[in-house]
Amino acid sequence: MATYLIDYENVKSEGIKGIAQLSEEDRVVIFYSHNADTITFEAMDMIFNSKAQVSKYKILCGGKNALDFQLVSYLGYMIREAPEENYCIISN
Repeated sequence: MATYLIDYENVKSEGIKGIAQLSEEDRVVIFYSHNADTITFEAMDMIFNSKAQVSKYKILCGGKNALDFQLVSYLGYMIREAPEENYCIISN
């Protein structure tokens, strides 16, 4: 089991390629903002067809690195809750 934190602002749809290979035990958390709040139908199909648990968070605060700060803060929270878990950040 692994958790993948995706910085959608940086990687767009390229960041979710491979999601079809994940299992139902894996989690994907997509962080996005108004700078990247569109998604292609191909990317939607990849998400809908994935067995992984997928969630998303829209970052409303518009500072320069707001999404990055939110992502790492959430990562810190998850590490505290489940330190034995495997975590991966998908970003540029």
